[in-house]
Amino acid sequence: RTETRPLRIVTDSTYVHLGITVWRHKWRAGAWLKSAQSATPIDNVDLWLAVDELLRAKPQDHVITEWVKGHGLPCHVADGTATDLNIWGNSAADGLADRAARAAHHGADTLPWPAASDELRHVSDPLG
Repeated sequence: RTETRPLRIVTDSTYVHLGITVWRHKWRAGAWLKSAQSATPIDNVDLWLAVDELLRAKPQDHVITEWVKGHGLPCHVADGTATDLNIWGNSAADGLADRAARAAHHGADTLPWPAASDELRHVSDPLG
């Protein structure tokens, strides 16, 4: 809200990236409803209304988003779908989000959702 410098949002979520760059304009034009015939608001309408308000208050092209491959591996760097920086940044962001979630739950060792198992965390490099 208070940042005056241009912003670059890097996300591994296509929902966030396309929501900011494409869909919010269509949603606004459609009164934030899932369809013209529906009286059902889009998912997360309260959050998207807030995001839209913030972005519309900024100068044009003040906020850009970039989609990056989530949980990239060296094979993704090799095939050009990720960079070392994307992989490092995505992993660091996930770690910070986990720490914040634990802090929000008063430092609890358990969270109200299951943690990924070690098997899910370990993926071998198919090029390796």
